[in-house]
Amino acid sequence: MDDLYRNIPIAIGHSTFKLAARALCDPTGYLLSDTPASSTVHSFFNSNINQSLTCMSGGAFLPAIRPTVWLSQEVQDRWMNFSQSQPGVVAWSYFGAANGVFRLYPGSRLSRTFDPTQRPWYHRTIAGQRALFTSSAVYLDSLGVGKVVTLSETVFQAKGRSRSGTCTGPSGRAGNCPCSDHAQCQSDYCYESTCANPTVAGVAGVDVRYDAFSRMVESALTSAPGLDQVNRCNGNTTRCLLVNNAAEVVYEASFASVKDLDLQRFEHVPLGALDGSVMFSLLDRGVFIRSQHINLQGSCQIAQRQQLASGQGQILTPEEQDNFYRDRGPIPNFQNEYGCTKDQIHYVRSNASYTMSDSILGSVQGACYDASYRLYPVQQTDLLLLVIETALDRRGVFFNFNCHILNNLARSGGFKVVDMPCTADLGRSIVSQCAMPTQFSPKCEYSTAPALCATPASHVLVVIVLAFACIAGVV
Repeated sequence: MDDLYRNIPIAIGHSTFKLAARALCDPTGYLLSDTPASSTVHSFFNSNINQSLTCMSGGAFLPAIRPTVWLSQEVQDRWMNFSQSQPGVVAWSYFGAANGVFRLYPGSRLSRTFDPTQRPWYHRTIAGQRALFTSSAVYLDSLGVGKVVTLSETVFQAKGRSRSGTCTGPSGRAGNCPCSDHAQCQSDYCYESTCANPTVAGVAGVDVRYDAFSRMVESALTSAPGLDQVNRCNGNTTRCLLVNNAAEVVYEASFASVKDLDLQRFEHVPLGALDGSVMFSLLDRGVFIRSQHINLQGSCQIAQRQQLASGQGQILTPEEQDNFYRDRGPIPNFQNEYGCTKDQIHYVRSNASYTMSDSILGSVQGACYDASYRLYPVQQTDLLLLVIETALDRRGVFFNFNCHILNNLARSGGFKVVDMPCTADLGRSIVSQCAMPTQFSPKCEYSTAPALCATPASHVLVVIVLAFACIAGVV
């Protein structure tokens, strides 16, 4: 047992694979069974049993599951060799296939409900720039190895034969077409002068321990040629930060010393929360784009989050996760959250910013400080290196509320909506202030009252529902 993994059962010399429930012919039976037939699984994947059996003809797994398991095993030796040559750097190496197969090194058990395609790192990777490595923000590993950063990359299916007429034009070229730039390919990925197949096979990723990641970043900053100002990163007059494509801080000098249980100080920290003036400047210059929507199923807190006293109950073993609902008993645990309506703010890096080959210079004057900054793209990743040189620092001024307000205005996240626009003017009809559907025709395939669906009286139900929603302040 490696000290890094504390009380986590692992197989340091092997990888393990996990199948999402949807990869089986009977997903419900798999999720609800107290004793999954693991021997049946091993006999199927470790033998040459006829794999042409479909679910309709008595098979246990969907087509192509076994080939995916076998192919994913080929990368195991590379994962092992890297872990042995760089001990304590990578906590987990894994590949999540689009069909629900998940391979993990070092091998460990996962909960029965785990599905790689539903994880945030999977969605973030396939939605990003596919030719680049995608970086997550800093977060606490769910299996208990501490603070980690995920680096992931999209994996495409084998290059296919192009159809005639699809290899011309400046963009949209099919798989196996010649290319010289990522923008020419339909998949947005030009590999060895050939367009990749646009069909995504899955996502490969590694979870890097944050203390090791921090040391590597600091070593690279002090040895980077041509970045003299970066060499003077001291955390005071000159600060260096790594920012991902969601404007979240991936590296900041103080994160390494923060305790693992003090989540609010390192987990998914927005750039705006630390440097609101710079964030607004990057928005003005088109590096990031702001998006906003109303979340009617938000979650608000009764009491402000504080540092956890212990990790007990925060990290559940796979067995505890599988048995949670069965064993939790009739009395629910105390909850610090309740449902509320939120104004959700997101930032995303603009497509134009990915084409910049040189640094961006800028300066800011605000409530927190007067400073100049330089922004560098980190090659082959979605990361940006931000170097801030402070000329006049006002953050330590007593009762500097303006700085606090500025950073909160620039940060991303969810903000509770106290009063919706449709309840602001009490002198007007509530229903008239809310957007009403026109020509509403509900489907009646599953209704036991077809006469109601056929009459305009059904519109009254919609008006009543929306009126109550407006009164409650949720529309």
